[in-house]
Amino acid sequence: MLGYGAMRTLYVSMALAVTLLGCERRTEEAKRLEQKRVADLMESNALNHDRETYWLTAGEHHTTAIRVKSFGIEDPTALKAAMLEAISNYDGAKEAMEKDGWTHFGFRDKDTGTEIIKPVSELQGIEAASAKWKAEMKTKESAARPVVPKQQ
Repeated sequence: MLGYGAMRTLYVSMALAVTLLGCERRTEEAKRLEQKRVADLMESNALNHDRETYWLTAGEHHTTAIRVKSFGIEDPTALKAAMLEAISNYDGAKEAMEKDGWTHFGFRDKDTGTEIIKPVSELQGIEAASAKWKAEMKTKESAARPVVPKQQ
């Protein structure tokens, strides 16, 4: 049977082992991507002359990109709709964002603090976004054409 000191040493050793197992196990590539994500947003913020709009990162490994801007809308329902529309403007970026290691993307209203964050996987890919854009253009073109009555 183990004495008090030996038992205590065993428990401390087990706690240390659990702590060591929980240490950083990410690959060098994952660490590199995290550094790149943060650097890219910092560069974007530095190049942006409109200090009212900027990027933030969130998440344990900086995998969430948040665009902070003033939407100028007080009505919560209208604000949510505007934020969702703004997110849809990033359709087509899904593959690039996933390649860079982003897992979530969204907007924060600077005035109210309201946030909408969505998984990057919910964005449309480049092909789907391109098809959607072409369909919208075709609809706009057909709506803009004057209707010519048939001759009898």
